[in-house]
Amino acid sequence: MTHYDSHETRSAAARAEALALSAQVARAQALPGNGVLAGVDAGLVQMVGDLEELAVLRKRNLPRIRWRMRWFLHACGIGRGDIVQNCFSYHLTPAGMIVESGARAMGATVLPVGTGQSEWQVRAAHDLGVTCSAGTPDTLKVLLEGADAAGLALSITRAAVSGGLFPSLRQFYAERGIACLRCYATGDLGMIAYESSAMGE
Repeated sequence: MTHYDSHETRSAAARAEALALSAQVARAQALPGNGVLAGVDAGLVQMVGDLEELAVLRKRNLPRIRWRMRWFLHACGIGRGDIVQNCFSYHLTPAGMIVESGARAMGATVLPVGTGQSEWQVRAAHDLGVTCSAGTPDTLKVLLEGADAAGLALSITRAAVSGGLFPSLRQFYAERGIACLRCYATGDLGMIAYESSAMGE
């Protein structure tokens, strides 16, 4: 039988070393509100089997721990004085709340519009002077095209998106003077990765 690469045939010790469980537990202990790991000696968590000794973190307790969205929004240049039109859904998904918590932590004002009603959203963005948009990659394009059709000028200069951002769409925003950055986050883990203005350097 052939193997794709040597990772498939590593010893248990080599796998444990690659996982760096002690370091991961130590980082988790440093998160705000993560009392579930209080009193755990991270240095003793070396092998996968050691995880069985740790207390289980219930999903219902996750909202007590910050989703770390503020780092991404900071990278987007969002802060005090900004008005963020949050187009992420607040219904049956935590996406809207995740972004709102981060924007508020950065001192920004949040317009929690969710999804749909694009004509109303265009009018709200214009009338309230929205400076930033948060949502799926194509949401802002719908608003911009709706504003063009209605003859309304928008003040949006930054966009925070999550999902598949095609190069052509990023270019469309750039041509409109809008800096658009993308993140990857989940309701369970919060912020996992995000782009910054330093990408490509």
